[in-house]
Amino acid sequence: SAAVTVSELAVSGGTVGGDGPLTVTEKLDWSGGKVEVDLQLAAGLMGRIDSGSIKSLSACAVRNAGRVEWRGSGTVYAASGAQWTNEAGGEFVIQNDALWAWNGGATGAFVNQGTVRKEAGTGTTQFAGIPFTNSGLTVVAAGLLEVDAPLHTSGEMRMEGGSLTAKGGGNWTGPVTVAAGRVARLSNGTFSLANPAAVSGEGKLELAGATLQVTGAVSVENLVFSQGTVNGDGELTAVKSLAWTGGRVEADLRLPVGSTTVIDSDSNKVISACAVRNAGRVEWRGSGAVYAASGAQW
Repeated sequence: SAAVTVSELAVSGGTVGGDGPLTVTEKLDWSGGKVEVDLQLAAGLMGRIDSGSIKSLSACAVRNAGRVEWRGSGTVYAASGAQWTNEAGGEFVIQNDALWAWNGGATGAFVNQGTVRKEAGTGTTQFAGIPFTNSGLTVVAAGLLEVDAPLHTSGEMRMEGGSLTAKGGGNWTGPVTVAAGRVARLSNGTFSLANPAAVSGEGKLELAGATLQVTGAVSVENLVFSQGTVNGDGELTAVKSLAWTGGRVEADLRLPVGSTTVIDSDSNKVISACAVRNAGRVEWRGSGAVYAASGAQW
């Protein structure tokens, strides 16, 4: 079928298919059914993904330049390489605790070039098996945003009233801000943190089982390190605080003037092939040994 433009589209069941693309200029209401055609949501559009019903994207590309609100508890499944792109100027507003999940075939993606904001829901919104790429602005203002596939960010990420859990690794080169009482938790995979990336704010970056690979000079304002590995050929600066209760340090580490580091717990810790430079205050507590290997120097 040829390209088609409509002002409004409502999908509650069945399948929207064809060669497309299908352009929607003013309004989208998607409460159920399948989308299997390339879809362009124009600037100025108001869209809503709602209801507790399952919805599916398959073998298509959706590009949003308007405002789409994702509500309700219904899962959105993406299959056969389906990709959602939030274009520059586009808004994707999460107002739920729901699941956006891979459902077979080629892996698709969720790409943000505009603004993604989780602004409601006290629980978890999860991207499961769907790589999440951010070159715009992603804000977690409520609840928890969880990504268990690669999370790549060259744009800005803010944990304001909510937190982030990332489980699939990824490349981070943009700024990350974590507000007081909030956490950006890396629990699995390898995360490359490369200059000019920086994690700032009164909240915590928590390394809880992942590998943090440092390239160039990188700073984290408040770091909690309980499990995993810090490695790479760069230097990591813990600007204000470091709480180290387990894991391995295999990259150069700087603890500047004014910083406070607490080495604690009964778990063993390792520094290997690195230089740790302390100009702040370090408190060594607990019964866990600290092992130094391969020329490591404190």
